[in-house]
Amino acid sequence: GGTIGPDLTGAGGRFNAQNLLESIIEPSKVISDQYASTMFILDDGRVVNGRVINLSGKNLMVLTDMANPSKLTSIDRDTVEEMLPSKSSMMPTGLIDTLTKEEALDLLAFLRSGGDPNHPLFQKKD
Repeated sequence: GGTIGPDLTGAGGRFNAQNLLESIIEPSKVISDQYASTMFILDDGRVVNGRVINLSGKNLMVLTDMANPSKLTSIDRDTVEEMLPSKSSMMPTGLIDTLTKEEALDLLAFLRSGGDPNHPLFQKKD
């Protein structure tokens, strides 16, 4: 966890398996204020969605690509017509579709266990 998303090691203690799965399948259903993104409507008609990293100075520094958190987009404040809270999560929809059923179950077990390989969820059943 950190700048781009929440620390998931404690997610299993806060959410049940159904809630975790729902959050993975529908990431925009519930978005924490801490990780909300903003939609910037610019004077040239462009729309930029992202998380504001730095508001100081003449330019806004915005994280637009969660896969590359070191790449920031600079937006000149004078070009911003409107700033609106985005209704879309920065976590892409459909990520779970890239996993097999076994991988999805492993992911849920990992989240529920807090990443503890000795957790009962990882014990083989005879």
